[in-house]
Amino acid sequence: MNSASPSNRPNTHTYKEIATLLQENSRPHLDFYVLMALASIIATFGLLLNSTAVIIGAMIISPLMDPILGVSFASLVRNRTLTTHSTITLITGIALTLGLSFLIGQVFGSVGTTSEMLSRTKPNIMDLAVALAAGFLGAYVKVRSSVSGTVYGAAIAIALTPPLCVVGLGLALNNQPLYLGSTLLFLTNLASILFSSLLAFIWIDVPRHRVALKSFIIPATAVILLAIPLVFSFHTLIEEKKLSRELHSLLKSKTHTFEKLEIVSTDIDLFQKPIRISVTVRAKPTDISPHQVNQVRDYLQSRMEKDVELIVNLTPILQIRSEETPEPPQSGKAESQ
Repeated sequence: MNSASPSNRPNTHTYKEIATLLQENSRPHLDFYVLMALASIIATFGLLLNSTAVIIGAMIISPLMDPILGVSFASLVRNRTLTTHSTITLITGIALTLGLSFLIGQVFGSVGTTSEMLSRTKPNIMDLAVALAAGFLGAYVKVRSSVSGTVYGAAIAIALTPPLCVVGLGLALNNQPLYLGSTLLFLTNLASILFSSLLAFIWIDVPRHRVALKSFIIPATAVILLAIPLVFSFHTLIEEKKLSRELHSLLKSKTHTFEKLEIVSTDIDLFQKPIRISVTVRAKPTDISPHQVNQVRDYLQSRMEKDVELIVNLTPILQIRSEETPEPPQSGKAESQ
């Protein structure tokens, strides 16, 4: 650890400056709740619209990172006032996001689930690694004034608001896999940010940290406990990718139904009971009948020795274009016979 104090380092905020900055940004105030509400609304509609760009915009304006860093820094230096303010701001900000996304889901939930929503329901150990790095980045940006220009990159990397919005939408849609999976992702991000930001503050050598090393116990324990299901989820993801490749080959070589059709994609969800297999092909509705789908499902069940639900998605292969408008016959001329 570098023994030089932050005050003697160029481009580094002093302890008092960091405390003042976090105290100002982490307290419950109108600007925080306005930004939090707008970020939640934008993120929720971005999820429903399946728009990555809109969701990124919500990440940039979301102020939820500030109270998390406030909790982390306050626990390290044992600042009770900052701990209280940051905790209140964090809890109320989470509640505001959940409430708004739930209400929007009640009104616009008929849109259904989108790929942007589903992508936040199966976190794995890689998400934990990203969150740890992002939490360290968030604390580093706060302390090092010379890298303040990367604040937008830090905001995008630290995905806190979108998973919360998916929780609210999942509750509105009464979709258990949706809200449970996104809850796990949010808790993973939260615990990782708390833990890695503590490491960042100590690595940068924030003074007076020696008396509060016990502040690591709770976030470190949470990260370890969360890592267990995330490792399992990662293993399942690898297994699904492997089975998906094998399924593609199997359908093309062993079934008459898909032998001459172009298979666009195959997807397997091992978390579903029965196992859900989704196959997308380029075909006309007349090319595949429900009876053929049932036959293929029975064949897959016999090969996999597990219950299977097979869903076949057809993509259009026929385009109908408007024709050019014929010129009207000129008046005074007889039509050709």
